[in-house]
Amino acid sequence: MPRQQSVSGTFWDSPEAYKLFRPRPSDSNCLSAVERRIELLQRAQQFEGWRDLVHGRDPDNVCSNYDKLVIRQKSMFILKAYQIAILEMNRKTWLECCEIAVHEINLLGVTLTTRGDNLSRWHRLFRTREAFLHPNLEARVGRDPLPPFLRMFPDAATKIKQFCRVNLLNLNVETVHQFILNKVFPRIYAVWASEQKSRGHTLQSFLKLFRISVFSPQTTLSWMKQLGMKYANHKKSYYVDGHEREDVVTSRKLFCKRYLLDLEPRCLRWIQITKEKASELQSLSMDFGHEYMEGDINMVEFHEDYIDKAGMDLTQFEKKQSKSVNQQSAPAKSHNANHPTPDEPSGTSNDDNPAGSNSHGAQVNFVRLLPCWTLVLFVKLIVAPSGKRSSFMGVELNAPVDKRKTSEDQQPSESESSSHDKR
Repeated sequence: MPRQQSVSGTFWDSPEAYKLFRPRPSDSNCLSAVERRIELLQRAQQFEGWRDLVHGRDPDNVCSNYDKLVIRQKSMFILKAYQIAILEMNRKTWLECCEIAVHEINLLGVTLTTRGDNLSRWHRLFRTREAFLHPNLEARVGRDPLPPFLRMFPDAATKIKQFCRVNLLNLNVETVHQFILNKVFPRIYAVWASEQKSRGHTLQSFLKLFRISVFSPQTTLSWMKQLGMKYANHKKSYYVDGHEREDVVTSRKLFCKRYLLDLEPRCLRWIQITKEKASELQSLSMDFGHEYMEGDINMVEFHEDYIDKAGMDLTQFEKKQSKSVNQQSAPAKSHNANHPTPDEPSGTSNDDNPAGSNSHGAQVNFVRLLPCWTLVLFVKLIVAPSGKRSSFMGVELNAPVDKRKTSEDQQPSESESSSHDKR
């Protein structure tokens, strides 16, 4: 702007401006320093922008909501004073610019100060670091921003946090207040008295050493806030650790009990051998097996993990077990003539009946090996169009039926039909 150029040649390059605004070495003159600070103060009104105006940026979140409000309001006053100074500093003094800025900000309803000299003092504190000192005196000097009692006895702070974490569902200030009075203070005092070996101190005089004359619920609330507790909606985050919650521990115990005692024994991981065979194996102990009767045979059942731990070959037991299972699972054969057993020949031999059960069964097994879509494609390929004949393996598939065949040739024999039903 032309006005700023004319002003920059008169006041902003003068020693008085340098003494008043203290620019950094990177700034070309005092005017560029003020413009840069204006941008910094404008960011303070944004979310979490107040941290840029606090020396150290408050990493421990010690600043209260009131401290944040004060920082934002101070930034509004200084920002307005800088804007007026750019326009009027050639005709007005800095204190007069501060008076005008206070008046205009007060019209907006912000009444943190009503005097220009207070604003000038805030400017002097701000220009050195371009940030305000930390509102908390303990955090300002680099100490732990906790009360002296909790700084001296960290175990007390740990006990209070554990109590709040366990009783989180029904937590309030009164319960924490009673816990500190009845549990924390007496316990810490007993340990301190035994170490100091001082008999003249009572509990009240002990607390006065840490500037605690009256411990009220309001003090308890302040301690809880300083320990990082606040009322807020529960949000999903990785900070929530519910592994040791009461309902989670109960559910975990029930699950382990059900899995190890009910489901695990039902798994197919057991090996059955005869008791006589188990007694011959020196590495197996009957204490780890389950004895039972299978008909007239004494059997012993071992878990495969124990077999593996005993250093024995697991495959030999699995092969024997699979063989015995196949033998026992075979259904009982009927000695009916219509359902011959494998040991008994059927009524008609293969020589007398070439198209008997064996050849027919082979065809059935061949058909069963084919998927359904393969059968459909197979039928479409071998069935010829109308007027043509097709053959498969020397047999005509669509040959005309000879009406001179007797009923005995058309109907299958009794053994053949029974074999087909069986298969």
